[in-house]
Amino acid sequence: MKIDGVEYKFKHGVKGNGDTNRRFVGYIAQQVESIVPQAVQLIDGILHVDYESLIPYLSESIKQNFKDLNNLQSKTDQIHRVVDMLYAEFIKKEQKKRNNSRNTTSGYAHISRFDMIHDNRSRKNTLRWVVGLSIAALFIVSTAIGFFFVVPYFQKSNSDAPNNPESPQNSPSTPTPPSQPLPIERAALEEFYNATHGAKWIPQEGWMTRQSICQWQGIKCNQNKRVKSIVLGQVNLNGTIPESIGNLEDLTNLFLSYNTLYGTIPLSISKLKNLEYFSFENNALNGSVPSELFSLSNLVGINLGENNFDPWQIPATISKLTKLRSFTADSSNLVGTIPQELANLPNLVTVNLKDNHLHGTLPAFVSQKLDDLSISSNRISGPLLVNSLKSLQSLHVSGNEFSGEFTFPYDNIDSITALMIADNQFTSISTDLFNASVPVLFYCSAANNNFTCPIPDWMRENCEAECVSR
Repeated sequence: MKIDGVEYKFKHGVKGNGDTNRRFVGYIAQQVESIVPQAVQLIDGILHVDYESLIPYLSESIKQNFKDLNNLQSKTDQIHRVVDMLYAEFIKKEQKKRNNSRNTTSGYAHISRFDMIHDNRSRKNTLRWVVGLSIAALFIVSTAIGFFFVVPYFQKSNSDAPNNPESPQNSPSTPTPPSQPLPIERAALEEFYNATHGAKWIPQEGWMTRQSICQWQGIKCNQNKRVKSIVLGQVNLNGTIPESIGNLEDLTNLFLSYNTLYGTIPLSISKLKNLEYFSFENNALNGSVPSELFSLSNLVGINLGENNFDPWQIPATISKLTKLRSFTADSSNLVGTIPQELANLPNLVTVNLKDNHLHGTLPAFVSQKLDDLSISSNRISGPLLVNSLKSLQSLHVSGNEFSGEFTFPYDNIDSITALMIADNQFTSISTDLFNASVPVLFYCSAANNNFTCPIPDWMRENCEAECVSR
């Protein structure tokens, strides 16, 4: 399986499809997230690794280590010079003392026993000085090594994310981050723990202890010790999400998927202006979906799929989410039509609205980044408008009422991985697809349509497509 151009190998006995394996692939990225969370994004319920974003951190780490080694070598050389200077000065003084002693006994033909003893003692003292200075030098070098290597290690271990190599953290003008998180944030997390039966979570490391909340399981903080990420997927959350979640003003990621949460989505989440991604997929949430959520202009990903909401519609205010890349709301009791405001968003990559009650026609999506469109099992009719989507790789439109000619971006047919168009009312297939090379498809179904012959051989052989002569 490939995600964003990176191939992931499944373990022995694990088939390469299904929601379980989508999560399995996401777990791979969790290891990267624990070290460099900035290089991992949550998109459509899956953790994705942006490997290019790792390059600055690796490059900066190498440069910093090289700089530290050079600084250490410079300090070592300086210590050597000081020791040599002290030793030379000491020898000079001892030599002067011996000369003065000999001058006072110039009438004797031989050096007295006292002079011999004094000379031996001087040599021993010299040796002691050299040994003492060497030990001192070794201590200084050890301290330097500890400063350059041990201290940064513990700083990294106690931090929640690597420092941005481009941020001026050593600048005198940079304010010192607070040493402790805000009490209001600790109170919000404690209320969340109690409201979701935290004693039954699996696991629950750190929660409700005296540890900093930044060290609690699933919690990440920014450099100001403010909660920026909550990732508690599939940990047996059972209960409601309290309104106090809105007190986490710096929150950017809220991932609570694959639990048994119920109740309504707190309206206070709409106050989180920094929020970039939230996912409540596969819970038992009910009530209405607050339309105010679709006014958070920094959102990159939304996942409301597989919940028990009251009938709701995609609001026109979604037009404000120009950064949105992923919108998932499958099996969430969506009604009405797919608004043109959604189709006009320029950065969409994934749209999943399958298994709902949508009707009307499909608007023309404008994003040239769109690679996954899933709208199966609705009541959408009219023509299928996807011919301009040059990046499309996965198309799921089965179980609708599409009619007319089936078309698909001809230039992209070689990269399609899923083509699910069964159970519609298509009557013909675009002539461009007759000359296309046979795509390598993981999923393909074109059965139960009204195709008139001829149809491409590859669709007949690989997608169960049938036609009748008229």
